Amino acid sequence: YLGGTGAANYLSDYEEGNFTVATVATGYTISAQVGRYTKTGRVVVINFSVTFSAVNGSSNSIVALTGLPITSNGDLAFAGSVREQATTGAIYVTRVAASSTGITMNSMDGVVNGTQRTIRTGEAYTGTITYIT
Repeated sequence: YLGGTGAANYLSDYEEGNFTVATVATGYTISAQVGRYTKTGRVVVINFSVTFSAVNGSSNSIVALTGLPITSNGDLAFAGSVREQATTGAIYVTRVAASSTGITMNSMDGVVNGTQRTIRTGEAYTGTITYIT
């Protein structure tokens, strides 16, 4: 119960845990990863960190990540952000498609004087996405 003991205050679904971030993208290898989630009712908040030991230089810095613990809602796509933690603090965008357990992560235009910053090896990328089931 949240904020009282009445029926309107009853929380019927809460869970938290870990998940494994993986990639199915050609040419990408993850050398370190952490994934955590909290689900309250239909709302899922995920936090993750990945470090790549190999990246596909011809992919224009778009990588598909997999492993979300709970499938997203079938009606909507959801967006989030990732920050590179080791070198520049560059920002990347993420997307969870409708009915998905995967994340698409890509660099933003305009990061440095109108250019894109590629996803690189040896840097930690930390992100958060909130979505509904």
